[in-house]
Parts: sequence; structure tokens; C-alpha cells
Amino acid sequence: MSPKDSRETQPEGRHGLYDISRLHVSEHALERFRERVANSLSPDEAAIRLLALLRNCRKLGTNAESAIAFLAIYDDQPIVLITRGGNVVTCLSLDQFETVMSDFGRHRWPRRFGRWLRKTSQGNCDPSSIKSPQPD
Repeated sequence: MSPKDSRETQPEGRHGLYDISRLHVSEHALERFRERVANSLSPDEAAIRLLALLRNCRKLGTNAESAIAFLAIYDDQPIVLITRGGNVVTCLSLDQFETVMSDFGRHRWPRRFGRWLRKTSQGNCDPSSIKSPQPD
């Protein structure tokens, strides 16, 4: 397969944003979300907020066990969501993710990380223009 062919099979999107809202959110991921960033919310309200976050995520990388890390922004606070096999399995802070970042193929943050975060948080765009992750 030529590089051009592989690009053509990628879904069209806007600025590397992914919509992972169709994935199942585990109870553990919801509890970690409430514990780490949304502790003042009720469980039902936290679930609604977390589902809204899943519409604008940036892919950070994939590890050897096929888990995928996505970056999302909640209330100006970046969080990392780890997905595996159609499930969101946990939610990490950036500091927590830095300890395992190399496992996901990243050895450092992007050069203009603040700009990258700003573009992710401003991702309120037409839902039809957001990429859906390719199933493995």
C-alpha cells in the first residue's frame, strides 16, 4: 500500500480531533474522572460532562497492549483518557500520564503545547467534521 493510499483510508477530520463518544465509559473511568477533575459534581452530572468531553479529543498514542491515549479538556484542565477495545478504561491527569508517556510512543509533549491545548479546547465544531477512531 502506498502512503497516498493509506491517507485516503483515513477519515476526514479537523485538526486531529476525534469523536470517541460512541465508546463505552467504564465505571472506573467515571470514578477517576470525578476524583481527579470533577469532584464537586454528582455521578449523573459527571457522566454527562464526561460524555460531552469525548466529542473533542486528540490522540496521544498507542501502547503495546493496544490501549490508546486521548487528550481532552475539561474546564480548562487537560485530562488523558485511556481506551482499549471499545471502552474508556481510565482517566489520568497530565502528571500521571507523563510517567507512562513513553509507553504510548511519546517522549515529550508537542513543541507548542499551549497552542495544541487551546486548539483542542476550541474544538466545538460541526460534529460531522470530527474523526472517529478506526477499529483495530
